Amino acid sequence: MKVANEVKILIELIKSVLNEDFTKKISEEICFDNFYSVSKAHGLSGFVACCPEAMQQMPKEIQNKFRYEFNISVAKETAQDLTVSKFLDKMEEAGIRCLPLKGFYIKNKYPTPALRQMTDTDILIAADKIEKIIPIMESLGMKYDHDTLHEAIFKSSQLVIELHKELVPSSLGKLYEYYKDGWNRAVLCSGKKFVYEMSPEDTYIFVVTHIAKHYVNGGIGIKHVADIFVMSKEVLDEEYINAELSKLCLEKFHSTLKNVADMWFSTQKKDSYADETLAMANFILGSGEFGNVENRISAGFRRTEAGKVTLWTKTKKLLRRVFPALGTMKLLYPAVNRCGALYPIYAVIRIFDILFNRKKQIRTALMMANAKQETVDSFAEHCSRMGLPKDL
Repeated sequence: MKVANEVKILIELIKSVLNEDFTKKISEEICFDNFYSVSKAHGLSGFVACCPEAMQQMPKEIQNKFRYEFNISVAKETAQDLTVSKFLDKMEEAGIRCLPLKGFYIKNKYPTPALRQMTDTDILIAADKIEKIIPIMESLGMKYDHDTLHEAIFKSSQLVIELHKELVPSSLGKLYEYYKDGWNRAVLCSGKKFVYEMSPEDTYIFVVTHIAKHYVNGGIGIKHVADIFVMSKEVLDEEYINAELSKLCLEKFHSTLKNVADMWFSTQKKDSYADETLAMANFILGSGEFGNVENRISAGFRRTEAGKVTLWTKTKKLLRRVFPALGTMKLLYPAVNRCGALYPIYAVIRIFDILFNRKKQIRTALMMANAKQETVDSFAEHCSRMGLPKDL
């Protein structure tokens, strides 16, 4: 895969900022409109805004766009930090245990937290206390939005907070078994009785497993690789990390991911990199911030019996999208949650809902109907080559 100059320059600027060098210039000719679009699409505009000499090389209107995106990130991160900190204090007062996850921890490893844009904040909570937690969230201006099978989603005008009832969904096989008791790797924060954290090593392992989950479900973005790079700067118990990742069959994936992080962001580059490292880098650059639709469709077929793309497997998947399981329908439609017998009525309502209100789902369904076996096989072969187990 040929990498566009805009992507190469973006990675160069990210590398410079992650190594706390803010003097980097743009080293070759690029289309600044494309450069801005790529940076924004990956949630990485802040890195560019932190390089004043590179900014000076751009047209004024493009500079203003980058500054605007970074200012929005700073405002959002400030609001997020304030809201989550208040939430944790209120949970401590209420005597309800909670554990902030991933991004809330990772962002403080960056030169400035606002560089690590977060679409949402994940917090593990005591699932049986959700009714007591809802008023706490509402007192902070967070409105209950909806449930999924393993989390409750709250939103405000600026923020999204996902309260996890479990660390990973039960559909994730070995990964679920490892994290089935989400609290067995939690330790109390200093001076707290109900607010927990993971050790740096267990946080790192959880981040790797989360990245692996996204990878096999459609792909990851550049910022996920940056997360590994900034976390690896910390002195960690690598023997423990490798032993735990080995239990999850993720040691090869992790090793390759670290090599990509070093290739892109380390100041001490090697003369050459293994084919697997280059293959992963190309896959990531072709995936967008959180993967793309084609990869997600291939991932779905990869998990079916023998990974076959047939009229029957396509039909089953399309029907499942339109008519999900009862548990999912209960989450989508509160009336079905109150009375399961209403499923057939709301199944018809859902058809019209998709036809008139969910054009994106229609486009995805059409792509699914046109899925090709060779595309799914190529995706499955790539995942296998990266050392990713099929039940992930």
